[in-house]
Amino acid sequence: MGQLVLLRHGQSQGNLENRCTGWIDVPLSANGREAAIAAGKELAHYRFDRAFTSRLVRAIETLSYVLAVVEQGSIPVENDEALNERMYGSLQGLNKDETANRYGEHQVLLWRRSYDARPPGESLQDTAARVLRTINVRYSLTYWPEKRSLSSRMAIV
Repeated sequence: MGQLVLLRHGQSQGNLENRCTGWIDVPLSANGREAAIAAGKELAHYRFDRAFTSRLVRAIETLSYVLAVVEQGSIPVENDEALNERMYGSLQGLNKDETANRYGEHQVLLWRRSYDARPPGESLQDTAARVLRTINVRYSLTYWPEKRSLSSRMAIV
């Protein structure tokens, strides 16, 4: 049985600037590049058949660094918008502190950390549904049994 390895991108320029990035396409910061290289070293014992990433440059860069470190840069890679991270809608690009001042810290924390609270974009539940649907349908990776709820699936991940 195969294994599915999930890896989040390293620190992006948007993270460094304390911005709600969502689908805004920002590159990795210097720390993000270092973290991607470190992740590659941690994954050196894996042999990958193929890789999937979102279409966001920070995710693509992270994967490129990892594959270079593990010397597997020739495997098939598919970039898919359905794997993009959470869409923050009109909050995208805004400074998180300024957003908290405008909407209140409690509201921003609720949007960012609650599973089903929807900011002007997607809730985490919406994002999970989009990504899991893509994994299960498009890539035929049926790791998650259909009888589980999305919230219990999030606990697995």
